[in-house]
Amino acid sequence: DPYYTAETFVDGIPDPRKDPLRAYKYIKKRRRAIFMSHRQRPLLRIWDKDMNFIGRIPLEKSVDWQELMYSAGGGQITITRKNNWLSDFLINDVRAEEDLNVTIDPNPTKRTWERRWGGKVTRAHIKRTSEGIHEVQLEMISNWEHWRHIYFAANPVFAPEIQLPKIFIFPMNIRTATCYTGVLNLMRQYCPLVSIYANLFNPTHWLVPIQDSNSTSLGFNPLDWPVQMEYINPVLDQSRLNYIASRWTNADDATQPQLKDAGCHIRPVTFIRGEDKISPHRELAALVGEQLAMPTRNCVVLRCMNKSTVGGPTGTLVDGWLNLAAATADDMITELIFPVEYNPNNITDPLFRKWLGVAPAFTKVIFRDTESSGI
Repeated sequence: DPYYTAETFVDGIPDPRKDPLRAYKYIKKRRRAIFMSHRQRPLLRIWDKDMNFIGRIPLEKSVDWQELMYSAGGGQITITRKNNWLSDFLINDVRAEEDLNVTIDPNPTKRTWERRWGGKVTRAHIKRTSEGIHEVQLEMISNWEHWRHIYFAANPVFAPEIQLPKIFIFPMNIRTATCYTGVLNLMRQYCPLVSIYANLFNPTHWLVPIQDSNSTSLGFNPLDWPVQMEYINPVLDQSRLNYIASRWTNADDATQPQLKDAGCHIRPVTFIRGEDKISPHRELAALVGEQLAMPTRNCVVLRCMNKSTVGGPTGTLVDGWLNLAAATADDMITELIFPVEYNPNNITDPLFRKWLGVAPAFTKVIFRDTESSGI
């Protein structure tokens, strides 16, 4: 058990039918151990530009990080310079133009990509406090910034000099469209065959995917890329039908309005091979199994999350088409003719979406913006 081991329970979990008192003590101590786990110091680790482990960040003075839905979160770590190997490493051993990655595990005894925060160091400051102590401050930006730096080409499979047609349009349920548009454009960077004609006049880039020391399939397998899109099963994607249009537009600008409208967002997760036991490609694991869906290296996986709480009668992509039709009818008819509000949330009830079975679930918690809240 990752939370609780003690000499009093070396025989395993007590059987409540044979020894109920001993089982009660075990449950009580286990509950306390889980409850007190939030007081642990977070596990801070730094990695090089290829996500190879460098070391832990010990004796941090303070650490702060945030994760945002539609923008890159930030963070800051403050350490004392005295007797700290990291300060000497930053000053003497790291080249200014190389990336330095940071991962933060809030619960060191139960590390998983689902709770891990990942980012890159953008600035390192050395300053002297009023008490005469030298400190090193690391400013970080979350891995969501990878999404902003992906550019959607007008024709992802042709060279930049040959962009016909002049615009890329992909109508599909928005999670599926986002996933496969991202894969097509990441392929220009990481797949050897595509990188040749995608960078026709830059021969030094042709061998970059092959020269990657962490690659196990020379870049032909998307699970081998340092930045990956989460696999989306297009048949089971219930997100709202929409489209992506781009002409050398960055991924954030090309998809954010559609994702917000559908109640979806991009969440980057940092996968560490050998430590994480389940794959971040959950829908792929359901098709081929956990081991075959596992990334082959330490990487960043951009997951397209559906937080709309909208289901549907079929459980397939057809629900996304019904969602679009019903939402359009509610916006054009319900809001104008009979705007009825049955639930006290200041939002007109979605009549057509209820009839078609694609209405969003009623929120369980409401935080009202009033003078006095209920908290």
